[in-house]
Amino acid sequence: MNSGIYKAEIGPNFYYGRAQDIGTRLSGHKHHLENGTHINPHMQHAFNKYGEFTTTVVASCAVEDLPRYEAVFVNRSLDNPRCMNIAGVDPNGSHLVSDETKARTSAAKKAFYATSEGRAHHQDTFWKAVVVRHPDGTEQQFESIKLAADSLDYSPGTLTNYLTGALPFPKKGRLEGYGIRYADDAEFVVAAAPSEKPAIRAQAVLVTTPEGVATAYSNVRQAAAALGCAEGSLARIAAVEGPYKSKGRLTGYHAEYVSQDHPRLDKPYESRGGRKKAVSVQWPDGSTTRYLSVNEAAEAVGMGRPHFTSRLNGKLPWTTTKTNKHFGVSATYI
Repeated sequence: MNSGIYKAEIGPNFYYGRAQDIGTRLSGHKHHLENGTHINPHMQHAFNKYGEFTTTVVASCAVEDLPRYEAVFVNRSLDNPRCMNIAGVDPNGSHLVSDETKARTSAAKKAFYATSEGRAHHQDTFWKAVVVRHPDGTEQQFESIKLAADSLDYSPGTLTNYLTGALPFPKKGRLEGYGIRYADDAEFVVAAAPSEKPAIRAQAVLVTTPEGVATAYSNVRQAAAALGCAEGSLARIAAVEGPYKSKGRLTGYHAEYVSQDHPRLDKPYESRGGRKKAVSVQWPDGSTTRYLSVNEAAEAVGMGRPHFTSRLNGKLPWTTTKTNKHFGVSATYI
């Protein structure tokens, strides 16, 4: 489980936080602290002074329980002068912003917009004419971001972030199919096109087992289905030189992309066709049962389909350990 509550310590000071992936969250903390860009001024000041950052996982819990656990650790520590958490936490998930923080944020914004730079920024950002393109292709011009946001029932600040590139334009939701641009810009800001799987995965692939047995498949999907692994895992192996050295099911395997006329590519494994083939299962008592598909047979045996398919295709041996619940079970295609 990667989700939980962590405690970050900088000198004598500490901070509690929650994360769905603690490792990623802590890496983000460290990156911003080292670059002087951390959003928490207490943590940044402490790091600048002490130059050290240590962490401890104080609780592991399910994602849905994160706010409740974080509230316990944070709220009981706010009175401690060494606590670097800025505000308390509502057990339902929201952070309770203190009056001090609200006042400080308000004062900072007022001070900025009182300057000539701030006034120019406000004028250029919020009062420039914008054009909205609707999903049906029609375009509508507004005198300002605020008027466009009111028409779309959207936040002016969020629309501004989309226009300036601070946030990616949403693919779904109320703005699905829309486009927006400043009136003096030529290109509309729209949602990014969905990414496609690399075309290289459609190439034939030659897989060599740790024992040296080589088999060619028409594409990565067929090879992955035969080996009972993920397509991405096999694609990564094909991208490295020599046998795969990381730990896991494919340790020691080697894969490389080959041409469609490769001599070993005579009987490629048809993954989806194979799953629909009838299967005969031999039980420990000698009886046999026929099933219309691999899925039905695997479910009857109580084995995961990838493992069952790998044994059907001779990639893995049938269980010979007497204490295993699958001892004595085997199967063949009909």
